[in-house]
Amino acid sequence: MSKIVIAFDNTKYSRNALSWAIENAYHPGDKVVLLTVGVLSCKFGDLISNTFEDAQYQNSWVNQERQKNAEAEAKKEAEKILEEGLEWLNQHMQKRDMKINCDTVALTGIDPRTRIVDYVSSQDVYMLVLGDRGLNAMQSQILGSVSKHCIHSAPCPVLTVKYHESDEQLQTTTPPQSN
Repeated sequence: MSKIVIAFDNTKYSRNALSWAIENAYHPGDKVVLLTVGVLSCKFGDLISNTFEDAQYQNSWVNQERQKNAEAEAKKEAEKILEEGLEWLNQHMQKRDMKINCDTVALTGIDPRTRIVDYVSSQDVYMLVLGDRGLNAMQSQILGSVSKHCIHSAPCPVLTVKYHESDEQLQTTTPPQSN
């Protein structure tokens, strides 16, 4: 039994990657893990409080409460994304008369790239599947490419699924049955 981890953020890119993985990489008996990272929000005031002069403030009760609230909010958002992902997956599987063994993992953090790599590094993962947003070199440099980071840092094979507008139609149609 192989474990396939699919990074999911409920965008058309990750739904496309999920669809592709189920159609092409999944084999009966494989375990699918739908993984998302709730990103901790960082407000300007939080950045200012992180200065050297405010080092004592870092351990204050107020800052700890702010961090707990941010983590709870990020976890809640991640769980909502996974719930929507499972609902989408169930509809997708129902159209194809398939059933799969799927778990969900909701992580939180500032940088999804490192959290994804940390997770797959700690598990026995056969393959990591990600959607590719199709960023150009400049956008990738400025925004940071999750898929690029995972390709270079993950200990398992990483598959990026490129999105094409025609893929949206593929996700909603039933494939022909083989004899």
